[in-house]
Amino acid sequence: MNLSSEELCSVVKGRFLQRADQSSFAGVSIDSRESDLKQKIFFAIQGTRFDGHDFLQPALKAGVGALVVHKKSSVDISSVSVIQVDDTLKALHRLASYWRSKNRFSVIGITGSSGKTTTKSFCLKLLEDTFSVIGSPKSFNNMYGVPLTLLSAKEDTEILVQEIGMNQKGEIKFLCQLAQPDIVTVTQIGDSHVGMLGSREGIAQEKKEIYLNAPEAVHVFNLDNFYTKKMYKDLTTHERPEKVICFSSQDEKADVFLELKEVKKNSLSIEGHLQGVKGFVSVPVVGAVHLSNLMAAAGLALAAGLKESRIWERLSLCHLPAGRNQWLNLSSGAQALFDAYNASPESVMALLEYFLSPVIKGKKILILGDFLELGSYLKSFQKKVASKLSMSDISLIWFIGSQADSFAQALKEADCSAEFYFSEQFDSGIAKKIRSRLDPSASLAFKASRKMQMEKVLEYFEPVETFTWSAD
Repeated sequence: MNLSSEELCSVVKGRFLQRADQSSFAGVSIDSRESDLKQKIFFAIQGTRFDGHDFLQPALKAGVGALVVHKKSSVDISSVSVIQVDDTLKALHRLASYWRSKNRFSVIGITGSSGKTTTKSFCLKLLEDTFSVIGSPKSFNNMYGVPLTLLSAKEDTEILVQEIGMNQKGEIKFLCQLAQPDIVTVTQIGDSHVGMLGSREGIAQEKKEIYLNAPEAVHVFNLDNFYTKKMYKDLTTHERPEKVICFSSQDEKADVFLELKEVKKNSLSIEGHLQGVKGFVSVPVVGAVHLSNLMAAAGLALAAGLKESRIWERLSLCHLPAGRNQWLNLSSGAQALFDAYNASPESVMALLEYFLSPVIKGKKILILGDFLELGSYLKSFQKKVASKLSMSDISLIWFIGSQADSFAQALKEADCSAEFYFSEQFDSGIAKKIRSRLDPSASLAFKASRKMQMEKVLEYFEPVETFTWSAD
């Protein structure tokens, strides 16, 4: 970052406790455990579990270039600039806003109940060969992740693809005002966060803020979802048609119209048109649900200026980030479908729709974990899952987590004939029984919220490939 110590102090509205002249920094960090902190600006953020002020010494030892604090410390800070501010998180936001306004890169903002990270990944793949583009790492989509992503942009960055998430009311509005996106979309509205907002209508109202707070941006709309289609009808005017792009698998008049021609175990065959330019492509992604994410990414790419023919060429290169509908070979000869990055209701039902379909042959084993953030909706959702399983050819179900008892009850009420096991924690005895039944004809599917750390359960079944979470 081409930024002097004096400029940094002015932007974050702080005062020097210790001054060391410096004309540039290597970036920004809020985590003293990062592998490379050399010459970075370290913001000592006080969170709910950790206080960055407790880790100033490790940060200094790692070679940071400056410290931004809001507490005094007994640590020897004589080697670098130390700037005291009123609130380090607000200071981080001030610096991110400054960096965003100082540089000329465009921002693509993506929100929605599900599909944000996958749409981002697809969008990056479409754009990366034409533009200098970066994306928010992992799911950096909150009060910490968005400013850090903005601050990771370099002076030659042309496009930044940013997820915008929500953990509380008003967050999307704030993050949108911070990121100042030039192109925005809501992937879809479902039941994720229903425990916090009470209804899909409440969720839709919050997600709609991305359009309301980017009035001059290009608005990309999903016409296949009831709530996002309503946003299109409510917000679109005839005054700026060039600022609206729509996608649909049902309405051929949409700017992006794609249809599924065939769903295979490891790919989707798709045809349709992109603003009238027809095409056909096979995309190596698992599950029909990702057609919507591919259309969203294509719409965003069109808004960014990518030619229709180029998008058709690049669609075949799109792939899912690790941990999302990922097939892995096991030492037993069986295969595992690992999809445990999150467990929104939409993603759970999409996985079941695919895994229980005739596309997957042989013995089917399902390993589930807790579905989080559903509040009072949890029991009705468990009943929905149980009903789906009771009408399937699933052979065995194992549920791990605190919701095991209520899910067991839901399966019994649905008269599910599959063999099932339940445990509040990982049970090696149950895992051993399941592993003893594996052969090359068997398929396992793993699904749970990320906090359940299902990758540790996966390890017991000995995947041949090394599994690591994607940085996307």
